[in-house]
Amino acid sequence: MILLTIAVLITICDQFASGLVKPYIQKLRPCFDPNLKAIVHVIGRHHGSYGFISSHAANTFGLATFLCLLFRTHYCFLLFIWASIVSYARIYGGVHYPGDILLGALSGIWWGWNIYMVYRFYCAKY
Repeated sequence: MILLTIAVLITICDQFASGLVKPYIQKLRPCFDPNLKAIVHVIGRHHGSYGFISSHAANTFGLATFLCLLFRTHYCFLLFIWASIVSYARIYGGVHYPGDILLGALSGIWWGWNIYMVYRFYCAKY
């Protein structure tokens, strides 16, 4: 049940960021911005022209939030450090602005908390 819930969580976080927010806002990534394109050093490959909000940040912070709420261990901060490193790498790689990461992380935390609440309700009921 936990793995299924995690799969649903990642799907929701990813589709919220990539399927809803990015096409609606249409904010160019730094590597596609005509004013910055010449000075941005891109590492690796990237998908799509739009970067607001970061799917990586939403997915990793959503997972970190869900797992911390689920297991409630004092090592949870390590999951948030991991999510922060993954998210920072997206800025370093030239594919996101800091605001893309911040709002992606906040949406992931929001979705992680809400999916945890649904999971807890479902487990208590059944």
